[in-house]
Amino acid sequence: MTQLVRCLRRTIREAEWTDKCPPGWSLINGKCYFFSNERKTQWESDSFCHRNKGQLATVKPSDATLQ
Repeated sequence: MTQLVRCLRRTIREAEWTDKCPPGWSLINGKCYFFSNERKTQWESDSFCHRNKGQLATVKPSDATLQ
């Protein structure tokens, strides 16, 4: 099974960051997300996120902000 890579970088704490995400990441509702159209298996996606100190995000239909 393949899927888009959608990673949650980390929750941004005001003291740590000032509305900045790594290059190529998007700040949405106080969190950094990485979006990719590259097709990967769930294992590959999870590994990518882990290497980037994040976790694979689950996007629900009600979460229109991320769609």
